[in-house]
Amino acid sequence: MKDIGLMGTMNGWKIVVGGTSGIRPRLADVLAEDVPTEEEALAIVAKIVAFYKAYLKKVRIGRIIEEMGIEKFREAILA
Repeated sequence: MKDIGLMGTMNGWKIVVGGTSGIRPRLADVLAEDVPTEEEALAIVAKIVAFYKAYLKKVRIGRIIEEMGIEKFREAILA
């Protein structure tokens, strides 16, 4: 998965974020699991996009997560 990925599961949606390819490939991190509805999953994606647009450095999401850590990123998006 690259920047943002959604996977349907038996219990809802899994959202992964931060994957990259190229010279410095990076596997995506799991941001949320068992998100019950499509609407909630898309709302989380909208929060990710808004966070990215407001971020001061224009780098890939994976690099942002590497800088701040997945836990802080998760708090910023899901809080």
